Amino acid sequence: MMLYKLLRESRQSEFVPIVISLKTSGSVASRIEELGIPVMSLELDSGVTPFLRALKVLRHVVRTYQPALIQGWMYHGNLAASLSCRLANRLYYGISDRRFSHFQTKNG
Repeated sequence: MMLYKLLRESRQSEFVPIVISLKTSGSVASRIEELGIPVMSLELDSGVTPFLRALKVLRHVVRTYQPALIQGWMYHGNLAASLSCRLANRLYYGISDRRFSHFQTKNG
């Protein structure tokens, strides 16, 4: 839900966001799509072969769209984003929402 809130408040006139879900698109995906933001689902299963296939797709997406910013969400998303950026020779900066969630809880 935090990703939805972040995207809802973002300035889409300044950039074009795309969301890539490693697993199946969850309930939040439809809400994100209602904002006009495309959601791609890799439907990643456990195992080495599906993971390598997902990295190949992510690398293709990064090379095709050439994003200025790639943000992973949660630990597995950060790992996939950083690896795909490395494979596509792009810069990656990971943000952990753990501190942000703590800040939100602590300060209301």
